[in-house]
Amino acid sequence: MVSGIFLFILALLLGIASATQLDFDSYGVVVPCDGPNFKCNISAADRIHNIHNVTLTGDFKANSTMTFSFDAQLNPDFLITDGTTHYKIWEGRVPTFRQNGAQDYFVCDNFGCDRTKPISLFIDDPSNSSSTCHIVLHFKLPGALATGIYTTDIYGADQGHEPYDFTVNLAFHLNSSKTALRGSA
Repeated sequence: MVSGIFLFILALLLGIASATQLDFDSYGVVVPCDGPNFKCNISAADRIHNIHNVTLTGDFKANSTMTFSFDAQLNPDFLITDGTTHYKIWEGRVPTFRQNGAQDYFVCDNFGCDRTKPISLFIDDPSNSSSTCHIVLHFKLPGALATGIYTTDIYGADQGHEPYDFTVNLAFHLNSSKTALRGSA
């Protein structure tokens, strides 16, 4: 991992990489993607990369629906034909996860999935294997049992199941008008 971090820092110094255009998955580097009311780390995989424009919107209140999204690009060497965006919500000082769920990438039936009918993975040009794409995930926040400080793990898994297409860790406060704190709860 030392060599990956060294290469990342070198790329930043040389101006090859920037914190706004995240394409460091080949080095296994975790990159921050903070927003105004949340902290975020991305570890992109080889199948969905170049992740940017990360957003988390909603009321940050119990039982409110949150919308997580980002823009990215598909790897032309691997065709994603089906998959699922998963999430698991944890609360600080609560020993088990509070909630989990998933949304399929596309509408599927007994004959396969239709890349032109997105649910959580929106491909701008489904006929182009290196198309830009967008992940959109909706989830409901549970009420606080302890701290009201949440971390949410989000990852995408395609028909190959592993490696994951992307992983994201969010940290935020319930009823937050405050800036979230870096790190997990």
